[in-house]
Amino acid sequence: MKLSIAIPVYNTPREYLDECLTSICTSTLDDYEIVMVDDGSAESYRDLAEKYGARYYRTENHGILAARIYAVSLCLGDYVAFCDSDDSVSFNYHRPMVDDAIRNGADIVINDWAFHTERCRRVCTGDSTIKDDMDISAPDVTEKFLSQEGREHSYYVLWNKIYRREVIAGAIERVAALSWVRDSDRRVSFGEDALISFFAWSGAKRVRNLHTGYYFYRITPNQTVAVTSENKLRYQIGCMAAVLDTMEDVARTLPMAESLLIHIGNWRALMSRTHYSYAKKMHATVLYPYIKESYRVTELKKSTYRDGAAYAGARTLPTNYSERERALRAVYETEGDSVRVRYRRNDRYAEKALSLIKEEREIKIIRSKNADLIIPRPHISLKNRILLNPVIYRLGMLLFPKGSKIRAMLKRKI
Repeated sequence: MKLSIAIPVYNTPREYLDECLTSICTSTLDDYEIVMVDDGSAESYRDLAEKYGARYYRTENHGILAARIYAVSLCLGDYVAFCDSDDSVSFNYHRPMVDDAIRNGADIVINDWAFHTERCRRVCTGDSTIKDDMDISAPDVTEKFLSQEGREHSYYVLWNKIYRREVIAGAIERVAALSWVRDSDRRVSFGEDALISFFAWSGAKRVRNLHTGYYFYRITPNQTVAVTSENKLRYQIGCMAAVLDTMEDVARTLPMAESLLIHIGNWRALMSRTHYSYAKKMHATVLYPYIKESYRVTELKKSTYRDGAAYAGARTLPTNYSERERALRAVYETEGDSVRVRYRRNDRYAEKALSLIKEEREIKIIRSKNADLIIPRPHISLKNRILLNPVIYRLGMLLFPKGSKIRAMLKRKI
Protein backbone atom coordinates (compact mmCIF):
# COMPACT_ATOMS: atom_id res chain seq x y z
CA MET A 1 0.00 0.00 0.00
CA LYS A 2 1.38 3.39 -1.00
CA LEU A 3 -0.30 5.85 1.36
CA SER A 4 -1.99 5.87 4.76
CA ILE A 5 -4.02 8.96 5.67
CA ALA A 6 -4.30 9.43 9.45
CA ILE A 7 -7.34 11.39 10.64
CA PRO A 8 -7.67 12.13 14.38
CA VAL A 9 -11.30 12.96 15.26
CA TYR A 10 -12.71 14.71 18.31
CA ASN A 11 -16.28 16.07 18.34
CA THR A 12 -16.04 17.16 14.72
CA PRO A 13 -19.31 18.35 13.10
CA ARG A 14 -20.50 15.44 10.98
CA GLU A 15 -20.89 17.59 7.85
CA TYR A 16 -17.24 18.67 8.07
CA LEU A 17 -15.99 15.10 8.52
CA ASP A 18 -18.20 13.92 5.64
CA GLU A 19 -16.72 16.65 3.42
CA CYS A 20 -13.22 15.65 4.49
CA LEU A 21 -13.72 11.97 3.67
CA THR A 22 -15.51 12.75 0.40
CA SER A 23 -12.60 14.89 -0.81
CA ILE A 24 -10.13 12.08 -0.16
CA CYS A 25 -12.25 9.27 -1.58
CA THR A 26 -13.12 11.19 -4.77
CA SER A 27 -9.49 12.16 -5.35
CA THR A 28 -7.09 10.51 -7.79
CA LEU A 29 -5.64 8.20 -5.12
CA ASP A 30 -5.94 4.50 -5.93
CA ASP A 31 -3.75 2.63 -3.45
CA TYR A 32 -4.40 4.04 0.00
CA GLU A 33 -6.11 3.59 3.35
CA ILE A 34 -7.78 5.96 5.79
CA VAL A 35 -7.06 5.44 9.48
CA MET A 36 -9.47 7.29 11.78
CA VAL A 37 -8.72 7.57 15.50
CA ASP A 38 -11.68 8.87 17.47
CA ASP A 39 -10.25 10.49 20.61
CA GLY A 40 -13.27 9.87 22.84
CA SER A 41 -15.84 12.01 21.02
CA ALA A 42 -19.33 12.45 22.44
CA GLU A 43 -20.73 10.44 19.53
CA SER A 44 -19.40 7.64 17.35
CA TYR A 45 -18.40 8.22 13.73
CA ARG A 46 -18.23 4.54 12.85
CA ASP A 47 -21.06 4.87 10.34
CA LEU A 48 -19.17 7.57 8.40
CA ALA A 49 -15.97 5.51 8.53
CA GLU A 50 -17.80 2.47 7.12
CA LYS A 51 -19.44 4.62 4.43
CA TYR A 52 -16.00 5.59 3.10
CA GLY A 53 -14.17 2.35 3.84
CA ALA A 54 -11.98 3.85 6.59
CA ARG A 55 -10.51 1.87 9.47
CA TYR A 56 -12.06 3.25 12.66
CA TYR A 57 -10.59 3.08 16.17
CA ARG A 58 -12.25 4.66 19.20
CA THR A 59 -10.23 5.45 22.33
CA GLU A 60 -10.64 7.34 25.58
CA ASN A 61 -9.89 11.05 25.36
CA HIS A 62 -6.12 11.61 25.65
CA GLY A 63 -5.64 14.61 23.35
CA ILE A 64 -4.48 15.22 19.79
CA LEU A 65 -0.87 14.12 20.31
CA ALA A 66 -1.87 10.74 21.73
CA ALA A 67 -4.31 10.30 18.83
CA ARG A 68 -1.56 11.06 16.30
CA ILE A 69 0.85 8.65 17.99
CA TYR A 70 -1.72 5.86 17.97
CA ALA A 71 -2.77 6.56 14.38
CA VAL A 72 0.78 6.32 13.05
CA SER A 73 1.26 2.99 14.84
CA LEU A 74 -1.73 1.65 12.87
CA CYS A 75 -0.65 2.90 9.43
CA LEU A 76 0.40 0.28 6.87
CA GLY A 77 1.32 2.47 3.90
CA ASP A 78 4.80 3.22 2.61
CA TYR A 79 3.99 6.89 3.22
CA VAL A 80 1.81 8.64 5.78
CA ALA A 81 -0.26 11.82 5.45
CA PHE A 82 -2.23 13.61 8.16
CA CYS A 83 -5.59 15.24 7.62
CA ASP A 84 -7.55 17.18 10.23
CA SER A 85 -11.11 15.92 10.43
CA ASP A 86 -12.72 19.25 9.46
CA ASP A 87 -10.42 19.96 6.50
CA SER A 88 -10.45 18.80 2.87
CA VAL A 89 -8.15 18.43 -0.15
CA SER A 90 -8.12 19.09 -3.88
CA PHE A 91 -8.96 16.20 -6.19
CA ASN A 92 -5.32 15.74 -7.27
CA TYR A 93 -3.52 16.55 -4.03
CA HIS A 94 -1.95 13.42 -2.52
CA ARG A 95 -1.30 11.22 -5.55
CA PRO A 96 1.30 13.49 -7.21
CA MET A 97 3.07 13.75 -3.84
CA VAL A 98 3.33 9.97 -3.54
CA ASP A 99 4.51 9.62 -7.14
CA ASP A 100 7.14 12.33 -6.63
CA ALA A 101 8.37 10.77 -3.39
CA ILE A 102 8.80 7.39 -5.08
CA ARG A 103 10.38 8.84 -8.20
CA ASN A 104 12.89 11.06 -6.36
CA GLY A 105 13.46 9.14 -3.14
CA ALA A 106 12.08 11.97 -0.99
CA ASP A 107 11.30 11.39 2.68
CA ILE A 108 8.96 14.41 2.90
CA VAL A 109 6.94 16.03 0.10
CA ILE A 110 5.06 19.31 0.68
CA ASN A 111 2.12 20.64 -1.32
CA ASP A 112 0.17 23.92 -1.36
CA TRP A 113 -2.58 24.87 1.08
CA ALA A 114 -5.29 27.48 1.56
CA PHE A 115 -7.38 28.92 4.40
CA HIS A 116 -11.03 27.86 4.24
CA THR A 117 -13.65 29.95 6.04
CA GLU A 118 -17.41 30.02 5.72
CA ARG A 119 -17.01 32.98 3.35
CA CYS A 120 -14.10 32.08 1.09
CA ARG A 121 -10.91 30.15 0.37
CA ARG A 122 -7.67 32.14 0.33
CA VAL A 123 -4.11 31.25 -0.68
CA CYS A 124 -1.24 33.07 1.07
CA THR A 125 0.90 34.19 -1.84
CA GLY A 126 3.80 35.18 0.44
CA ASP A 127 4.24 31.67 1.85
CA SER A 128 7.55 30.32 0.53
CA THR A 129 6.27 26.70 0.36
CA ILE A 130 3.65 27.98 -2.12
CA LYS A 131 5.60 30.54 -4.18
CA ASP A 132 8.99 28.75 -4.31
CA ASP A 133 10.29 25.37 -5.48
CA MET A 134 12.14 23.28 -2.92
CA ASP A 135 14.53 20.34 -3.15
CA ILE A 136 16.72 20.02 -0.06
CA SER A 137 19.04 17.21 0.91
CA ALA A 138 20.77 16.38 4.19
CA PRO A 139 22.62 17.89 6.01
CA ASP A 140 20.72 21.09 5.10
CA VAL A 141 17.23 19.80 5.92
CA THR A 142 17.16 20.76 9.62
CA GLU A 143 18.74 24.13 8.84
CA LYS A 144 15.98 24.82 6.32
CA PHE A 145 13.28 23.84 8.80
CA LEU A 146 14.57 26.12 11.54
CA SER A 147 15.60 29.00 9.27
CA GLN A 148 11.94 30.08 9.06
CA GLU A 149 12.12 30.79 12.81
CA GLY A 150 8.41 30.19 13.30
CA ARG A 151 7.20 32.77 10.77
CA GLU A 152 5.65 30.31 8.29
CA HIS A 153 3.48 27.69 9.92
CA SER A 154 3.37 25.68 6.67
CA TYR A 155 6.79 24.28 7.63
CA TYR A 156 5.64 23.09 11.04
CA VAL A 157 2.13 21.71 10.51
CA LEU A 158 1.69 18.06 9.59
CA TRP A 159 -1.24 18.22 7.19
CA ASN A 160 0.31 19.68 3.99
CA LYS A 161 2.90 16.90 3.64
CA ILE A 162 3.43 13.20 3.16
CA TYR A 163 6.16 11.38 5.08
CA ARG A 164 8.02 8.15 4.51
CA ARG A 165 6.52 5.89 7.18
CA GLU A 166 9.85 5.06 8.79
CA VAL A 167 10.67 8.78 9.10
CA ILE A 168 7.38 9.83 10.71
CA ALA A 169 7.30 6.72 12.93
CA GLY A 170 10.81 7.55 14.15
CA ALA A 171 9.78 11.13 14.85
CA ILE A 172 6.68 10.00 16.77
CA GLU A 173 8.79 7.56 18.80
CA ARG A 174 11.20 10.32 19.83
CA VAL A 175 8.34 12.62 20.83
CA ALA A 176 6.60 9.89 22.85
CA ALA A 177 9.85 9.20 24.71
CA LEU A 178 10.21 12.77 26.03
CA SER A 179 9.74 12.90 29.79
CA TRP A 180 7.59 16.06 29.75
CA VAL A 181 5.32 14.51 27.13
CA ARG A 182 4.94 11.30 29.15
CA ASP A 183 4.28 13.29 32.34
CA SER A 184 1.46 15.14 30.60
CA ASP A 185 -0.15 11.80 29.66
CA ARG A 186 0.47 12.97 26.08
CA ARG A 187 -2.25 15.61 26.52
CA VAL A 188 -0.30 18.12 24.47
CA SER A 189 -2.60 20.05 22.17
CA PHE A 190 -0.46 23.02 21.14
CA GLY A 191 2.88 22.94 19.35
CA GLU A 192 2.83 19.14 19.07
CA ASP A 193 2.87 19.35 15.26
CA ALA A 194 5.98 21.56 15.32
CA LEU A 195 7.68 19.08 17.65
CA ILE A 196 6.85 16.06 15.49
CA SER A 197 7.85 17.99 12.36
CA PHE A 198 11.21 18.95 13.89
CA PHE A 199 12.11 15.32 14.53
CA ALA A 200 10.78 14.27 11.11
CA TRP A 201 12.83 16.89 9.26
CA SER A 202 15.87 16.03 11.38
CA GLY A 203 15.54 12.41 10.26
CA ALA A 204 14.85 13.16 6.58
CA LYS A 205 17.48 12.85 3.86
CA ARG A 206 15.51 14.71 1.18
CA VAL A 207 12.57 17.16 1.23
CA ARG A 208 10.75 18.41 -1.88
CA ASN A 209 7.62 20.39 -2.67
CA LEU A 210 4.96 20.43 -5.38
CA HIS A 211 2.13 22.74 -6.48
CA THR A 212 -0.64 20.43 -7.71
CA GLY A 213 -3.58 21.52 -5.56
CA TYR A 214 -4.58 22.66 -2.09
CA TYR A 215 -5.09 21.37 1.38
CA PHE A 216 -7.98 23.43 2.75
CA TYR A 217 -7.38 24.37 6.37
CA ARG A 218 -10.74 25.29 7.87
CA ILE A 219 -10.88 28.29 10.19
CA THR A 220 -13.62 28.10 12.85
CA PRO A 221 -14.18 30.07 16.09
CA ASN A 222 -13.88 26.94 18.24
CA GLN A 223 -10.69 25.42 16.84
CA THR A 224 -8.06 24.15 19.24
CA VAL A 225 -5.46 26.85 18.54
CA ALA A 226 -7.88 29.75 19.13
CA VAL A 227 -6.96 31.78 22.23
CA THR A 228 -10.22 32.10 24.14
CA SER A 229 -9.14 32.52 27.76
CA GLU A 230 -6.24 33.47 30.01
CA ASN A 231 -5.82 29.85 31.14
CA LYS A 232 -5.70 28.62 27.54
CA LEU A 233 -3.07 31.21 26.67
CA ARG A 234 -0.98 30.17 29.69
CA TYR A 235 -1.24 26.56 28.57
CA GLN A 236 -0.14 27.41 25.02
CA ILE A 237 2.84 29.38 26.31
CA GLY A 238 3.92 26.44 28.46
CA CYS A 239 3.58 23.94 25.61
CA MET A 240 5.48 26.06 23.08
CA ALA A 241 8.26 26.86 25.54
CA ALA A 242 8.71 23.13 26.21
CA VAL A 243 8.81 22.43 22.45
CA LEU A 244 11.53 25.07 21.92
CA ASP A 245 13.50 23.76 24.91
CA THR A 246 13.45 20.28 23.36
CA MET A 247 14.57 21.63 19.98
CA GLU A 248 17.48 23.38 21.68
CA ASP A 249 18.57 20.21 23.47
CA VAL A 250 18.61 18.28 20.20
CA ALA A 251 20.17 21.11 18.16
CA ARG A 252 23.20 21.19 20.47
CA THR A 253 24.06 17.66 19.31
CA LEU A 254 23.76 18.38 15.58
CA PRO A 255 26.18 19.79 13.00
CA MET A 256 25.90 23.58 12.61
CA ALA A 257 24.63 23.72 16.21
CA GLU A 258 25.53 27.40 16.62
CA SER A 259 23.44 28.45 13.62
CA LEU A 260 20.51 26.22 14.63
CA LEU A 261 20.46 27.65 18.16
CA ILE A 262 20.33 31.20 16.76
CA HIS A 263 17.28 30.25 14.70
CA ILE A 264 15.57 28.71 17.74
CA GLY A 265 16.37 31.81 19.79
CA ASN A 266 14.73 33.98 17.14
CA TRP A 267 11.73 31.63 17.17
CA ARG A 268 11.51 32.16 20.95
CA ALA A 269 11.49 35.91 20.45
CA LEU A 270 8.73 35.64 17.87
CA MET A 271 6.58 33.52 20.18
CA SER A 272 7.15 35.97 23.04
CA ARG A 273 5.89 38.80 20.81
CA THR A 274 2.93 36.75 19.62
CA HIS A 275 1.82 35.68 23.07
CA TYR A 276 2.49 39.10 24.59
CA SER A 277 0.22 40.62 21.94
CA TYR A 278 -2.51 38.13 22.84
CA ALA A 279 -2.07 38.79 26.56
CA LYS A 280 -2.17 42.55 26.07
CA LYS A 281 -5.34 42.30 24.01
CA MET A 282 -6.93 40.22 26.79
CA HIS A 283 -5.59 42.58 29.51
CA ALA A 284 -3.93 39.51 31.05
CA THR A 285 -1.06 41.44 32.67
CA VAL A 286 -0.59 38.58 35.14
CA LEU A 287 0.91 36.56 32.26
CA TYR A 288 3.66 39.06 31.44
CA PRO A 289 6.24 37.61 33.89
CA TYR A 290 5.35 34.08 32.76
CA ILE A 291 5.97 35.00 29.11
CA LYS A 292 9.36 36.50 29.99
CA GLU A 293 10.37 33.46 32.01
CA SER A 294 9.09 30.87 29.52
CA TYR A 295 10.72 32.45 26.47
CA ARG A 296 13.77 33.81 28.32
CA VAL A 297 13.33 37.39 27.16
CA THR A 298 14.10 40.49 29.23
CA GLU A 299 11.69 42.82 27.45
CA LEU A 300 8.20 42.25 26.06
CA LYS A 301 7.50 43.62 22.59
CA LYS A 302 4.41 43.55 20.38
CA SER A 303 4.24 41.58 17.13
CA THR A 304 5.72 43.24 14.07
CA TYR A 305 4.63 43.31 10.42
CA ARG A 306 7.51 40.98 9.52
CA ASP A 307 6.21 38.34 11.93
CA GLY A 308 3.13 37.82 9.75
CA ALA A 309 4.51 38.87 6.37
CA ALA A 310 3.89 35.43 4.86
CA TYR A 311 0.15 35.98 5.37
CA ALA A 312 -0.04 39.64 4.29
CA GLY A 313 -0.70 38.89 0.62
CA ALA A 314 -3.46 36.50 -0.38
CA ARG A 315 -5.32 35.34 -3.48
CA THR A 316 -9.01 34.50 -3.24
CA LEU A 317 -10.04 31.26 -4.92
CA PRO A 318 -13.26 31.10 -6.96
CA THR A 319 -16.49 30.64 -5.03
CA ASN A 320 -17.37 27.85 -7.49
CA TYR A 321 -14.13 26.01 -6.70
CA SER A 322 -15.89 22.71 -5.83
CA GLU A 323 -17.81 22.70 -9.10
CA ARG A 324 -14.59 23.27 -11.03
CA GLU A 325 -12.90 20.44 -9.15
CA ARG A 326 -15.69 18.02 -10.09
CA ALA A 327 -15.31 19.00 -13.75
CA LEU A 328 -11.54 18.43 -13.65
CA ARG A 329 -12.09 15.09 -11.95
CA ALA A 330 -14.43 14.14 -14.81
CA VAL A 331 -11.63 14.90 -17.27
CA TYR A 332 -9.29 12.68 -15.25
CA GLU A 333 -11.78 9.79 -15.42
CA THR A 334 -12.33 10.09 -19.20
CA GLU A 335 -11.82 6.87 -21.16
CA GLY A 336 -10.04 6.87 -24.49
CA ASP A 337 -6.97 8.50 -26.03
CA SER A 338 -8.27 12.07 -26.20
CA VAL A 339 -10.87 14.42 -24.76
CA ARG A 340 -12.16 17.82 -25.85
CA VAL A 341 -12.36 20.33 -23.03
CA ARG A 342 -13.67 23.87 -22.93
CA TYR A 343 -12.12 26.23 -20.41
CA ARG A 344 -11.35 29.90 -20.14
CA ARG A 345 -8.11 31.08 -21.71
CA ASN A 346 -5.54 32.08 -19.07
CA ASP A 347 -7.30 29.97 -16.43
CA ARG A 348 -3.98 29.08 -14.80
CA TYR A 349 -5.29 26.56 -12.30
CA ALA A 350 -7.30 24.66 -14.92
CA GLU A 351 -4.38 24.70 -17.36
CA LYS A 352 -2.00 23.31 -14.75
CA ALA A 353 -4.46 20.65 -13.57
CA LEU A 354 -5.13 19.56 -17.15
CA SER A 355 -1.41 19.43 -17.88
CA LEU A 356 -0.91 17.07 -14.92
CA ILE A 357 -3.83 14.92 -16.06
CA LYS A 358 -2.42 14.79 -19.58
CA GLU A 359 0.97 13.68 -18.28
CA GLU A 360 -0.33 11.09 -15.83
CA ARG A 361 -3.10 9.60 -17.97
CA GLU A 362 -1.15 9.93 -21.22
CA ILE A 363 -4.18 11.31 -23.02
CA LYS A 364 -4.53 14.15 -25.50
CA ILE A 365 -6.49 17.12 -24.14
CA ILE A 366 -7.89 19.38 -26.86
CA ARG A 367 -9.17 22.84 -26.03
CA SER A 368 -12.36 23.23 -28.03
CA LYS A 369 -15.64 25.19 -28.05
CA ASN A 370 -17.44 22.00 -29.06
CA ALA A 371 -16.24 20.18 -25.99
CA ASP A 372 -17.15 16.90 -24.32
CA LEU A 373 -16.50 18.49 -20.91
CA ILE A 374 -16.66 22.07 -19.70
CA ILE A 375 -14.57 23.58 -16.90
CA PRO A 376 -16.74 26.37 -15.44
CA ARG A 377 -15.24 29.85 -15.50
CA PRO A 378 -13.84 30.91 -12.13
CA HIS A 379 -16.27 33.12 -10.27
CA ILE A 380 -15.55 35.54 -7.44
CA SER A 381 -18.38 37.82 -6.36
CA LEU A 382 -17.92 41.59 -6.53
CA LYS A 383 -18.52 41.75 -2.77
CA ASN A 384 -15.62 39.37 -2.10
CA ARG A 385 -13.39 41.17 -4.62
CA ILE A 386 -13.85 44.35 -2.59
CA LEU A 387 -13.94 43.05 0.98
CA LEU A 388 -11.11 40.54 0.49
CA ASN A 389 -8.83 42.86 -1.44
CA PRO A 390 -5.57 43.00 0.57
CA VAL A 391 -4.99 46.67 -0.30
CA ILE A 392 -8.42 47.65 1.03
CA TYR A 393 -7.81 45.56 4.13
CA ARG A 394 -4.50 47.26 4.89
CA LEU A 395 -5.98 50.71 4.31
CA GLY A 396 -8.79 49.83 6.69
CA MET A 397 -6.32 48.81 9.37
CA LEU A 398 -4.57 52.17 8.99
CA LEU A 399 -7.64 54.39 8.71
CA PHE A 400 -9.93 52.95 11.35
CA PRO A 401 -8.96 52.86 15.06
CA LYS A 402 -8.70 49.71 17.14
CA GLY A 403 -12.06 48.75 18.56
CA SER A 404 -14.05 50.35 15.74
CA LYS A 405 -16.90 48.39 14.14
CA ILE A 406 -15.52 48.80 10.62
CA ARG A 407 -12.08 47.51 11.64
CA ALA A 408 -13.70 44.51 13.37
CA MET A 409 -15.81 43.82 10.27
CA LEU A 410 -12.74 43.89 8.01
CA LYS A 411 -10.94 41.42 10.27
CA ARG A 412 -13.91 39.07 10.21
CA LYS A 413 -14.22 39.28 6.44
CA ILE A 414 -10.53 38.69 5.76
